[in-house]
Amino acid sequence: MKILAIETCTTHGSLSLVESPSEITERVWATSSWTRSSSHAEHLTIAIEKSRELVGSWQEIGALACGVGPGSFTGIRVGLNAFRAIAWTLSQPLAGATPPGVPLIAVRTTDALVAAGRAALPQARVTAIIPAQMNLYFVSIDGEAPEALELQELVGRLEALDGKSRKENLVLGPARMDFEEYIRGFKPSFRRTSVAAELDWPQATFVARIAAEQIRQSGLTTTAALVQKFHWQLAQPLYLRGSGAEEKMSDRA
Repeated sequence: MKILAIETCTTHGSLSLVESPSEITERVWATSSWTRSSSHAEHLTIAIEKSRELVGSWQEIGALACGVGPGSFTGIRVGLNAFRAIAWTLSQPLAGATPPGVPLIAVRTTDALVAAGRAALPQARVTAIIPAQMNLYFVSIDGEAPEALELQELVGRLEALDGKSRKENLVLGPARMDFEEYIRGFKPSFRRTSVAAELDWPQATFVARIAAEQIRQSGLTTTAALVQKFHWQLAQPLYLRGSGAEEKMSDRA
């Protein structure tokens, strides 16, 4: 199965078209990445069309996978709405028949970061960290459900885990440098390791691999059954908190 995956929840965006993700026969047909200047949409539309042209038609793509946050409110909406529109279009009647459509699998952005960290350092405790504004950060430790935490609380959690199980601490994500600055100033003895800076940005290839695992775990094999379980209307953005503007308005109320 070929999976077309996108990740637009941070200032860096990426798209990847992967056949048989995480299997021995895995093949990456196309990959594209960019840094957002004004909007992810200006890059995403071109990248999607190039991928479709590469395989010939939408019918060659077995599933869509989309990073749904947490992260940038605008970035989340751009990617998810683009794939929702494609999935809806492919489910519409054509020549008197309704095609089965295409499943759309939602993947947490923090899971994509953690998966990249585990691929680089399998034995490490991997923590994903993404800016959440107002001195908060979206955090997931070893793939747990993401939360909005302050840096002081995050370090406290990691130190408590160290007390139970000594592992290498790998912290990565768009807010890694904020974490490093805090550690240098307040916890210089905190043990941690590092990987290539490029892993600080969630990558669509890992979104595709996580989506493929969700499909395998479902036990479903027909397109119709997969579309029903992973229907495009079920793919929802993961917002852990309101936007900065919404929270300011709430404070004034």
